[in-house]
Amino acid sequence: MSVDRKPSTMTSERVYQDIRSRIVSGGLSPGSRLVQRQLAAEYNTSSSPIIECIRRLERDGLVENIPGLGAEVREFSQHDLFFVCRLRETVEATSAALYAVNASRLQRVELEKIAAKCDEAYLAGDEAAYYEADVALHLHIARHSGSPLLCHFVESSYIISATIGNRLLPPGIRFREHNDLVAAVNSGDPKRARKAAVEHLRTAFESVTELSGLSYLEDIQ
Repeated sequence: MSVDRKPSTMTSERVYQDIRSRIVSGGLSPGSRLVQRQLAAEYNTSSSPIIECIRRLERDGLVENIPGLGAEVREFSQHDLFFVCRLRETVEATSAALYAVNASRLQRVELEKIAAKCDEAYLAGDEAAYYEADVALHLHIARHSGSPLLCHFVESSYIISATIGNRLLPPGIRFREHNDLVAAVNSGDPKRARKAAVEHLRTAFESVTELSGLSYLEDIQ
């Protein structure tokens, strides 16, 4: 992602989105220090947007504050992957069930359009566009579930699982079929929506853990 260096346009939100993207994609590796002065110079901005960005990244779980050292990009363990996978299953299954009941007709149509963008990006080999559409799809379901808190949990757990997945796997689009999920959540049947969300995520997680040599079905001690 390119950075606009003009101070007048570099808002706290843009700084946050850009640095978060660099962490998720692996551009900032585990242990990388986030030095306020250096980042302010890099983004040609004041320290305030950087401070706010680091605070938000800490809340996201992507950054940790090390006493005496400052903020560093967090290292994740094998168990972190299992926990976040189970968390996403729980929150997104609930989100899907609520969406099935609460979403409007226009919101259901928009979901189909987002799924189509995922397919188009995959066929075009556009990795950035694919993942942008993929996260938009999951957040659209959460955003229109009727629970703002669920939306926060879905976004946070999605970002962490994407970060771990990108560290474990080689570059490239790991295509996930969305048609069954979209049909289920748009059906209005909360049980069907919940089941489809779990199956959709479990297929993705099993692929990640299999390719990385881990076992998704391993019990968490």
